[in-house]
Amino acid sequence: MNGETFAGLFVIVICTRVIGYIQIYEFINSIDDMKLAEALAQRADLQKRIAQMDGRLKAACKVQEGDEPAERPEALFEEFNRCIDELEQLIRKINRTNQSVVLADGATIADKIALRDVLKLKVQELQNLLSFLSERPDRYSRQEIRYVNTVDVKEVRHRADECSRRLRETDCEIQSANWTYDLME
Repeated sequence: MNGETFAGLFVIVICTRVIGYIQIYEFINSIDDMKLAEALAQRADLQKRIAQMDGRLKAACKVQEGDEPAERPEALFEEFNRCIDELEQLIRKINRTNQSVVLADGATIADKIALRDVLKLKVQELQNLLSFLSERPDRYSRQEIRYVNTVDVKEVRHRADECSRRLRETDCEIQSANWTYDLME
């Protein structure tokens, strides 16, 4: 590699770092007009970036004797800390918004999220129970113990369907609110 090629690559790396800083700065300044749904997507992106940094940090912090790491560990730690700080600020704003926004029925978004989580558990348990109740036990002779259901399967199925409907409605309410309300400071 000649000197000009190396210098060109060096400039590209510097520009990439600067653009990264500019993007982070623009992200921080754009939070003010961000919808809650956009903030949730941004949080997911930051969480992915942080998860990916694990491998990059490990590769940079431990190399075979005589080799140089592909990236400087100090720079990675700085980037990691910036991402963590951004994530913390974003989570605080999301939580503040979820606690503050009151929906038409008087519940906050946080209340709806708690309800959604509980309904998910209920639906999962009822579906597991239905699967268990519909299993046909293997009986090889009439002398073997026979098992019978002690609950009405139709009633359990009705409960599962009702919980699933409520879960879908609650999730739609949350999604609608996420795209309606701005992220709070």
